[in-house]
Amino acid sequence: MGCTATFGGVDVLKLIFTISAGCGGLFLIVVPIGAAVALSDDLRSRLLRRVPAWTVVDLLSVKARPRRVAVRGSTVAGDSVVTAPATGTPCLWFRLTVLRVDKVTTDSGHRWDETVVWSQLSGHTVWFHDGTARVPVEVPLLERALDGKGGLVERSLRTRVEDGFLRLVPPSVLRRNRNTTEIVLVEELVRDDVTATLFVRPVHRDGQLVLTGGRGYRVGVTDLTHAEVVDRYSGEAREGWWTVRFLLILGGAFYLCGMAGALLIR
Repeated sequence: MGCTATFGGVDVLKLIFTISAGCGGLFLIVVPIGAAVALSDDLRSRLLRRVPAWTVVDLLSVKARPRRVAVRGSTVAGDSVVTAPATGTPCLWFRLTVLRVDKVTTDSGHRWDETVVWSQLSGHTVWFHDGTARVPVEVPLLERALDGKGGLVERSLRTRVEDGFLRLVPPSVLRRNRNTTEIVLVEELVRDDVTATLFVRPVHRDGQLVLTGGRGYRVGVTDLTHAEVVDRYSGEAREGWWTVRFLLILGGAFYLCGMAGALLIR
């Protein structure tokens, strides 16, 4: 025979045990999600730890290189610094892009689609210098942030083409559709003397060593050092696993207490 306590016609103990079991169940549901995040950080830290830190002069002097390396240095110009055409900013490389923005009607409302209608690259090579030597680096690699922050390709301007920049683009890009709301000019650039760590693939192209990117966790750009990157993800993984353990213990305790209490008061 169980015992009950009521308040205003509500079985208080049953309500408490039900809430306890529900909260425990919610905590347990979150556990797999937290485990997946912790596992991802743990995997990334292990993979990045296996990437060796090299100097540019070492990369240039040997034939057998690792598939991926970490290089700490700064962006430098090949021959001279250039000037971005829209903002006049000194830089190593720039890209102008014209976007046509169209308003599209959908069942749930409206959305704005952006279509690239024209693009111009500066064609200049970005070099990377670590104090021992310099080597060219592919710009797409510099766009890829390793740690979720911004890469080294910086957006310096986004504005309507009509706002004083018609001279920079061909007239054909100004054609509009019926739903076009605006034609936008975007300028992006790579600045000189920006310090970063590149997790890269060193490859030979046309008889020259080039730092390039690829897929996976182990390529990209960060302002942290190699050791700091590894420590960051290792720390996040440890914190994640401790959180998972805490939620598992707390959720299990709440759930078992709630279920046991519910059985006792029947």
